Amino acid sequence: VHEQKPKKRKKSKYHAAYGKAFKRLAPDYKLKSGAWKKNGFKRCASAARKQAKGMK
Repeated sequence: VHEQKPKKRKKSKYHAAYGKAFKRLAPDYKLKSGAWKKNGFKRCASAARKQAKGMK
């Protein structure tokens, strides 16, 4: 008997837009070393959410 793999869930338009926006914005919130600036991750995620809202 072969096992069925669980069906993958479809990525929503919003989640795809958020991922793209986050990747594009991340360098602005990071230091030269590649580490996050103070509150950088939180601020980047917030900016990405705001941008994704308009991109979907």
